[in-house]
Amino acid sequence: TATPFFGVAGSLATARFLHTSTLLQNGDVLVAGGTVNGGGDIASSERYSAQTGTWSATGALNTPRYLNTATLLLSGDVLVTGGFNGGYATDSAERYSPETGSWSVLPAPMVSQRVMHSATLLGDGKVMLVGGAGTGGLLATTERFDPKTNAFTAAASLAVPRIGHSATLLADGRLLVAGGFDGANYVAAAQVYDPQSNKWSGAGTLGSARRDHTATLLQSGRVLIAGGTNANGVLASAEIYDPVANAFTPTGSLTIGRNYHTAVTLATGDVLIFGGESANGPLADVQRYDPIAGTFSDAGTFNGARYYHTATLLPSGRVLVSGGRDNNANAIAGAVVYDFGLGAAFARRPVLLQLGNGAHVGLPFTLVGGGFTGDSEAASSGTNSSASNYPLVNLRRVDGDGSYWLAPDHTAERSANRFVSRPLQPLPYGQYAVTMFVNGIASAACIVSIHDTVPADHLFRDGFDTDLNCN
Repeated sequence: TATPFFGVAGSLATARFLHTSTLLQNGDVLVAGGTVNGGGDIASSERYSAQTGTWSATGALNTPRYLNTATLLLSGDVLVTGGFNGGYATDSAERYSPETGSWSVLPAPMVSQRVMHSATLLGDGKVMLVGGAGTGGLLATTERFDPKTNAFTAAASLAVPRIGHSATLLADGRLLVAGGFDGANYVAAAQVYDPQSNKWSGAGTLGSARRDHTATLLQSGRVLIAGGTNANGVLASAEIYDPVANAFTPTGSLTIGRNYHTAVTLATGDVLIFGGESANGPLADVQRYDPIAGTFSDAGTFNGARYYHTATLLPSGRVLVSGGRDNNANAIAGAVVYDFGLGAAFARRPVLLQLGNGAHVGLPFTLVGGGFTGDSEAASSGTNSSASNYPLVNLRRVDGDGSYWLAPDHTAERSANRFVSRPLQPLPYGQYAVTMFVNGIASAACIVSIHDTVPADHLFRDGFDTDLNCN
């Protein structure tokens, strides 16, 4: 088994915390906004290139802000909404174009001023904003952004207002909202939103009310809720939400309780938890959750404990940790990259080069590249090649951590350069990282958009159907 390690990933030009980090279609990471010690809203944005391991400046936000949201749209643009500006919640929203490296203010503001809300890309390409706080107090209201019209419209309200909650897109396209704080109490009740009916329904009750936790969609379709805080202090406990049973059950606990941490899902299905703040201060450790065993274990430490940071899974399978706040409550400029360990030389990894046809639900998914049959065979009692040498392909949403395995079409011709799946089953449309595993060795991931038909509007770029953005 390879040993996890941290490497230096340069430094942000501007130290910051409570910022956003978004994986772009070309594999770059966009960091925007945030704040610094003693206040001061940040307008600057920076891009990290995983290919060169360097940071570069890009266009600045028109409105400096922190505790806002950033969402990757199907077009590849990034939508930023709300946040604190000058000590007040704002209703301004902006859209970033990776091609021009500039931000444009949306022609109309959000329905409500919001900060500490959530924003989730829905299956239809719209973005759902939930809860948060405005100038008049905490919000139970929600709204949806339509990228085709660049406009926000009100949607059905939550049963209670909440901040510090989580919002997770389920495999069936519904949205799970769990935990939070309603202004007087920590919230245990969860709700599920159906975009088709624009209605909320009950989704069970957390075993422990909590806020500032993480919520991660597992490959099984269940959701891991980890850490956070409530009236009893910082929590180490974790729970699993099962959408079939519509209920929460306990799972293994973190080795150290924390809030303000981050979580990412690897293509293997494991979940990594980075840093956060414990009852004794900021943490510098990584925790790995095994969804099969239902347990957490230590997975390394990094230099410089931090919270209020971001963690972004790169197409290579590594994780970029940037910014945050340190033991002295100072903003951090340094970034690190974490490698959980592929355990194989790069020369042995399969390489993805091109999508053979459009990535449409209902059609086969075809990949073109090299090394699809690996370089070894497992022993078998017959004369046929071992099935362990057959490539496995994983699709993981870059925004919501949804993960899906593609079944190969055994009737299609198989070669070292071509993979054909069975027709794609219905799944939420959006941006996905494609990773191939051969003999347990993972390729670098490539970014692709999954949709139902060939898009005809200006929101999608040229070459959309056959382009794989790899890094």
